[in-house]
Formats: sequence, C-alpha cells, structure tokens
Amino acid sequence: MLRLRLDIFDANPWQPRTIVDETHIADLAASIARDGLLQTPLGRIVNQQGVVVPAAKIGTQPGVSIPANKWRVQLAFGHSRLKAYELLSGTDPSFGAMPVDLRNLTDEQMANFAWSENAQRKDLTAIEEAEAIAKRLNDFGWTHAQAAEAMGLERSVISNKLRLLRLPEATQA
Repeated sequence: MLRLRLDIFDANPWQPRTIVDETHIADLAASIARDGLLQTPLGRIVNQQGVVVPAAKIGTQPGVSIPANKWRVQLAFGHSRLKAYELLSGTDPSFGAMPVDLRNLTDEQMANFAWSENAQRKDLTAIEEAEAIAKRLNDFGWTHAQAAEAMGLERSVISNKLRLLRLPEATQA
C-alpha cells in the first residue's frame, strides 16, 4: 500500500455515480479525521493516455513517487474517500496524500468494482445505472444476457433500464 498525492488520482472510467453528495463527503471526512481510513481505495496505474502500466514496472514499495506528468492512478473504488481527503487537505496538510492499494486490473475488473461498490449503496439514480450498463455493453461488446450475468441482474432488468436512456433529456433529468 502506498500513500500518493491527491492530484495523481483519476476516476474509474466505468464509475456510474455522477452526482456527488456533499453531505456524505463531509460526514466521511469527519469519520476519516476521527477514526482513520477504514478501507483502502484500490487502483491501477495508467500512463497519460490512459493505457494500463503494470505496477511492477513502477514499483509499489512505500516511498515510491509516481510523477503526475508521466503516470496516473485510476481508482477502481474509493472516489468518495478521495473527495473526503481533498476536503480534509484544505485544513490539514497531512491529508494531502491518500493510501491506495495498486493492482494490475483489467478494464472488466475496473467496471465490476465500480458497479459492485455503488450498487451496494443503493443510491444510484436509475439513469446512472442505465448509463453504466450502456457503457459496459459498448466497451465490452456484451449482449443484454452477458451484462445481466456479470452485473447480477435479470436480463429484463437490463433491457428495461436501457430503455430509460431513450427518454427525452428533460425527462431523464
């Protein structure tokens, strides 16, 4: 596990959550300040173009510095924790770096982590869920049945959620 500067992190490309709950972030920041970080975020290293770089190429020993102009860390999960650290770092410089576990993760693993982390919280909007499903269908060439199996949903649920994306934007909002 490394502690890395906050400016090196990027969101998971398959992150379904688009709305940030500022109250949740403030509560999480208070919890982290009081109790410490209870679950370490997980990420992978990519170059500036978003191409995955094997962690072994960089080294993942404590004290390793990852130059932001060369490599980035895409979070598989831990986006709210990053926002909480950003909030805390404004008043306490010791929160200017966040612990992260780096692994060699495939795109499908990144998508799976994003879905499971957010689906468990049950506060994704129906449109966020539909957009996440559509992105996975497009990025991985999945059928509705394959998406249903991978995401733990019925095939009919996949189809019905995707229909929401055909609604006018005003209705989606």
